[in-house]
Amino acid sequence: MLRYLGFIYIFFVHGLAQAATFIVTSAADTAGSSCTGTCTLRQAITAANATAAADTINFNITSPVRGEILISPASPLPTITQPLTINGYSQSGTRVNDDPVLSNAQLRIRIDGVNTGNAEGLSICASNVTIRGLMITRFGQRGVGVGTDNGGLLCAASLVALHGNFLGITNAGVLAANNSAAFISANTTIGSINVQDRNVFVGVTNINAGQSTIVGNLFNIDRNGLAISSSSIFLFNNGVNTQVIGSVLAPNRIACRNTAIILDGALANNLLNANHFIPAGSNNTCQPIDLGNDGVTANDLNDLDSGPNNLQNFPVITAAARIAGGLSLSGTLDVGHAGSFSYDIALYASSSCSANGHGPGERLLGIASRNFSSTVEGFSFTQLTSDALAPGTVITATATRTGVGTSEMSACFALDPLPLVVNSTDDVADGACNATHCSLREAIIAVNNSSGGGLQRIHFAVPPLSGTSEILIQPTTRLPDITKAVTIDGYSQPGTTVNTDPLVSNAVLRVRLDGNANNISAGLTLCTSGTQVRGLAITGFLDGIFGCDGAAMTVVGNFIGLRSDGITAGNNNISTRSTNALSRFGGQALADRNVIASSNIGILINGATSAGTQVIGNLFGTDRSGTLSRPNVNSIRLNTNAQGVLIGRPDAPNRFRASVNAIDLTNSAGVGNTLAFNSFSNHSSIAIDLGANGLTANDSGDNDTGPNELLNFPELTLAERNPSGLRLVGSVSRQPTTLFAYASASCNASGHGDGEILLGAATLTGLSFDVQINTDADLTAFPVITTTATFNNSTSEFS
Repeated sequence: MLRYLGFIYIFFVHGLAQAATFIVTSAADTAGSSCTGTCTLRQAITAANATAAADTINFNITSPVRGEILISPASPLPTITQPLTINGYSQSGTRVNDDPVLSNAQLRIRIDGVNTGNAEGLSICASNVTIRGLMITRFGQRGVGVGTDNGGLLCAASLVALHGNFLGITNAGVLAANNSAAFISANTTIGSINVQDRNVFVGVTNINAGQSTIVGNLFNIDRNGLAISSSSIFLFNNGVNTQVIGSVLAPNRIACRNTAIILDGALANNLLNANHFIPAGSNNTCQPIDLGNDGVTANDLNDLDSGPNNLQNFPVITAAARIAGGLSLSGTLDVGHAGSFSYDIALYASSSCSANGHGPGERLLGIASRNFSSTVEGFSFTQLTSDALAPGTVITATATRTGVGTSEMSACFALDPLPLVVNSTDDVADGACNATHCSLREAIIAVNNSSGGGLQRIHFAVPPLSGTSEILIQPTTRLPDITKAVTIDGYSQPGTTVNTDPLVSNAVLRVRLDGNANNISAGLTLCTSGTQVRGLAITGFLDGIFGCDGAAMTVVGNFIGLRSDGITAGNNNISTRSTNALSRFGGQALADRNVIASSNIGILINGATSAGTQVIGNLFGTDRSGTLSRPNVNSIRLNTNAQGVLIGRPDAPNRFRASVNAIDLTNSAGVGNTLAFNSFSNHSSIAIDLGANGLTANDSGDNDTGPNELLNFPELTLAERNPSGLRLVGSVSRQPTTLFAYASASCNASGHGDGEILLGAATLTGLSFDVQINTDADLTAFPVITTTATFNNSTSEFS
């Protein structure tokens, strides 16, 4: 009996497979089944396939030390046939995403299939397989094939997870490196509600079978939010049903040039109602959901037709209006059944309607559940949202019934009145703004006299409508003060385009408002909050844009102090003037970038009520290309108790060039003004000037007072290169302080600054510091190091 029990013990100890971890140490493509010593990815997959255990493949490739590690198979990689986790995040220098919307993940392992012919990247014919933290590019078939072998033939697979990968894109996150993203024919989880699991997919994702959950990913949108491809997700084959694409807690963001999600021959209960559909390309032709791959499917009486998702009827919106904190909405849905069933009405907002009148659905506002039990039943609800619902917003909706699936997108419903269209450059005001004649003056008068709800818009359609020639509007007297919220949108003029360049501005403007000819004191005078000015060139005024006390404004996508070519100086004394909190100049979006140049003061911010004003993502003191000097005397001046102003953000730095000062705070300015996350070059005085009096020397104990508390700048005693970047040693006068480190090609004439490249930041908890700034910047080309300190949101001058 004991001998028998011993046999059982030996069987269980030695007969059961033990999970192994294989470490890839080489980027070569050596074949073999052994993964000891030097090990390649091909060898690791082969070794893992030899055991039935749930093995792991990790990475520890030592060269290069930083940047991308390229694995280029010479032939298709082995098909994965056993449970396995491949973890690219095990490679040193990687990090998972923690951005709530996009992706700041850092990946290093790229598997590139340019030499493999018509092969899959990673092919999976097994259960319990997880792929994490890999870049997969340029394979002839798909980057990942779930349920296909490495020749593209179908096989059995299940319980597969794709987490935190870049498929069809490199770590730079902005370059498509073509392959179709994925082919899914088995149960697969792509992404999750955890942001660290977000994938970035570029290329078609085909779902052919299985029941998958796809949430929290970016499809054909790069890691920075830019749509870079037109093909997204295709659900096809009669076996496709019960797919979940998007959730309220983790919507996907899907680029859409023609169609985002196509159901071609699929069955029912595919849930598609919690995503953001981002239009791609110059024209909004997006149809976000297509049931049948045949364009918009019209609603039918009693919803008796059949097809993908039973061709579920979409809602018909009959009324929508803004309310405090959201909107109210009414509509109808033709359901055609006697029993009562619950439907989810998903509500979306978009900046404009798709060309077909349905969608796109850029921003999911929320989902409301309602029971419907009769044909063409009405519904109404209030949707609270933090979405700004900017002027011109259109609302669309889908209907989803569990067991049936999600409808196509409803027809658009505009929240706002039709725009007033300026069609003349003259300054005549004859009492009407209509298709026969409407000057800018008449449009402003009509806005001020309007009644009823909805934000007003002023658009432009001034002949010639084709071409890119400048359209010059020169008022004969000062234009009326604007007393009702309005968006004045120069980008509505045909021939214009918004900026898409990540560093400078390639915007094309046509409409220029100019005060030189008649010596006009102010261009646009904004005397109510909520007004936005975009897409105009503004020149030749004492104040290009003047904000009345208490009026919060938004100024985005303009050339101020430059003509519409973005090159020729047009000179304002003060380009923009603001006194109210929550004004915004520029923005995180590339389209919001202003170019502000050739002025005595680019932006003047006054008053204690300025707290919360943001100046972000702009170009100052240069032309649209960022190469020519178009100096301001002071690009930004904070005056008369201005406090709590934010100038520059990590995701939207300003670039200051070739002026006397970039930012100065007069002696009457307040504190808490944060001036970090910017780039400064070629200033004849100093980039940051606290007191508008030149460099303020540090004082012992930092007890002086004034703008930004006259915070002492850091004292550097050592700055030295090392393999990871830069070591800084020195002292500051306050703690806790955030130290910002900059590099420049040469030193400012003052010996302090500029700061052309922001290298990084460190939080200091003592007055002396010895910190490491990890950076890939070329410190040979930019050998001069300067720093600023920020304490209690107040930023110092440059060290």
